[in-house]
Amino acid sequence: MDYVKPFRAVRVNSELMEKFCTYSHINKSKDDLKKILSENPNSFLQIISDSVLAKKKISLKNRYKKVKIKYEEFKKKGIINKDPNEGFYIHEINLNGNKYTGLIALAPLRSYEQGIIKKHEATIEHREKLFENYLKETRFNAEPVLIAHNSNETLSLLIKNLKKKKPTNIIKFRKNEIHKFWYVRNISSINKIINEFNNVKSFFIADGHHRTASSYRLLKNKTNVNNKYFMVCLIPFNELKFKSYNRIIKKIDGFVGKDFLKKLKEKFNIKIQKEEKNKGLCMYLNGQNYSLSLKRKFIENNSPLYKLNSFVLQEKILKPILGIQNPRNEKKLLYTQKSLKKIINQFDPKKFEIAFGLEPVSIEDIKNVVEMGLLMPPKSTNIFPKLRTGLTIYEL
Repeated sequence: MDYVKPFRAVRVNSELMEKFCTYSHINKSKDDLKKILSENPNSFLQIISDSVLAKKKISLKNRYKKVKIKYEEFKKKGIINKDPNEGFYIHEINLNGNKYTGLIALAPLRSYEQGIIKKHEATIEHREKLFENYLKETRFNAEPVLIAHNSNETLSLLIKNLKKKKPTNIIKFRKNEIHKFWYVRNISSINKIINEFNNVKSFFIADGHHRTASSYRLLKNKTNVNNKYFMVCLIPFNELKFKSYNRIIKKIDGFVGKDFLKKLKEKFNIKIQKEEKNKGLCMYLNGQNYSLSLKRKFIENNSPLYKLNSFVLQEKILKPILGIQNPRNEKKLLYTQKSLKKIINQFDPKKFEIAFGLEPVSIEDIKNVVEMGLLMPPKSTNIFPKLRTGLTIYEL
């Protein structure tokens, strides 16, 4: 079984790339979405607008059918077209001075089933079913799953040499965000890429756990959808950037309790710190910054999970002290990409009780957890680059 497969992507016309391709709608407010839809008739968001902004009375199945209709309309208008030949797509992203190079391809879902493509985060069945049904009705996926792999010198040199050719597309989304594309359809180059990726023995889902799980559900449920593969963007581990997901506890009367610090000191070494840095596990409470470190006697079985601040916070503070048993769906708990310093500067004590700052995970910590078949708590990783939707579309 080959680990990567070339495919015929559906792509937008070169002159419309900047307007069509977008970041995920999930992080956009309804007002922002409506503004984009009113100003940009060629945005990918126009295709999925009936899904993300539909009235509640419309069933999900009918929403997805409308998405499919709009997708076909974009094809008929010639805004998006299927490439003539199977190929791979080298994708270089230059964002805020950081450069990332990935390969967009198909990966077999059997690799996910067999554990060759490894996950580090648990998924929610409800969300899996939602995207499974979306795929079943629309028959396309417009955002690749970000897959990390160990660097391979021969593979890196091959990609580097292919990038010496003139890019198929150069897309300037913003002053600090430039994308380059190389459509690789030469049979010799395709075979070399396949052979080199077959020498990479394991892959890790960096972003897109639910999309992967949903695609696999579709395969297992034996629908009439041709779904043996899913679209991925493969990037070496050493090119990824890791940032924090910090946590904020909302203000709720009697929730934290007066003896919170006392209970915390039973298991943690607590030090007052002057600076608001995401170093280790930090806490902001009652106008004071603290650094927290779990006492050695509470570290169980030398598990690699205890090197993750997210796991220590979840298992030793959120669950036993604050009573947050399901951090993934708890309304009292907010996740944010803001730095601890920015959180503190904007902290409203009338709305919020505590802020926790978490140092980003390391590549080795992720590998150690994944290789042991363990799962991290939700929002343990905030991995860059974030991929745009609509640059390549895979039709099932």
